[in-house]
Amino acid sequence: MGFFTDSGSSKHSEISSRSSSPSNDNSNLENRNIMYMLKNCLILSKDGNKKSICDEGVKFNGLENNLNNCYSNVVIQSLYSYHEFRNRMIKMKKSGGSISSELAKLYTKCVSQSDIQSTKGFLKKVCSTKDDFILGDQQDAHEFLTYILNAMIDEIRNIEDEYVKPKTFMSSKSGGKRKLEKRTWLNELVEGCVKSETRCHECDSVTGMTEPFITLSLNIFDNCDINLCLQRYCDDELLSGKNQFFCEKCDKYCDASKRIVFDLMPPLLILHLKRFKYTTKPGSSLCSVYERLPYSVVCSNVIQVNCKRHPCPIVYELFSIISHIGTSPDYGHYINISELGGSWFRCDDASILKLDDYHSEIGDETTSGNDASYILFYRIKE
Repeated sequence: MGFFTDSGSSKHSEISSRSSSPSNDNSNLENRNIMYMLKNCLILSKDGNKKSICDEGVKFNGLENNLNNCYSNVVIQSLYSYHEFRNRMIKMKKSGGSISSELAKLYTKCVSQSDIQSTKGFLKKVCSTKDDFILGDQQDAHEFLTYILNAMIDEIRNIEDEYVKPKTFMSSKSGGKRKLEKRTWLNELVEGCVKSETRCHECDSVTGMTEPFITLSLNIFDNCDINLCLQRYCDDELLSGKNQFFCEKCDKYCDASKRIVFDLMPPLLILHLKRFKYTTKPGSSLCSVYERLPYSVVCSNVIQVNCKRHPCPIVYELFSIISHIGTSPDYGHYINISELGGSWFRCDDASILKLDDYHSEIGDETTSGNDASYILFYRIKE
């Protein structure tokens, strides 16, 4: 099925990404960069055929939780269970004094040892680069995940010289020049591309812009599954009445439709479920609180996504879930359910439990769903 979605500001806030790409005037440069991304995406997906070999002998290690750091432990375990990320990251251990090198050192210990590992060095490095992260405080796992991925992309970019050189282009909005950032192996692994489009109903012209994403945030509702969440996310939005679109070609406000088209899907697709709603506390106009949405979501083992620049639907398989128990994303407890070497494991800080029946833990199609699922990790299926 084709996945399209609204390109309004509310949707843009649901895409965890870096800065947006240019609009129509720069389509040639955009297309060159997108095609380069697609080429490398396919290379990485072919490497995925070596998954069973890469995971042979690799096991999970328990992780200490002495600093209210279950939020980071689950992120570390989910990324560790994806062999392409784990193997590439281990090679970064000599990069020196960076978040990447600290995570590489931790993964090296996990691969070579069988002890419970401390993540303090890694956490101290992360907290030293972001004031909002305080050692010892609980954090939102999704915010932590997107921050470290973006931070490591910047670090890797600074030490790599083998990828596409930065280019400049004219921005149609500002009239100024802006650099296309150099892409790294981590961009190619986790970053996809969406193109937001607005179609005028009178002249049928289409305008839009392309931007990258690292995670996609999906609304959830009662009795839903991931495929349905993606479909809802991709629903077109009609702009009419007070919300009409100003068409430059028609030189007036017109009815229009807005959607997002997936130009490129990454080998590692990360889906964030919007399980918490920020709302005003009853009886107070000043105090806002999180409201937890208790819906069970069926976490489909396999999903298919149509990609504009790929001839066939891309098939993904679920390999990791981060679940949350508590009233807000920065309060409560996180656990991780991940597949490694053909078996599923429950990673709960220092405790690692092999699951004989993982279906109820992840809440797949054979169950009524999972009311604690928060972040889902999918990889391109072999």
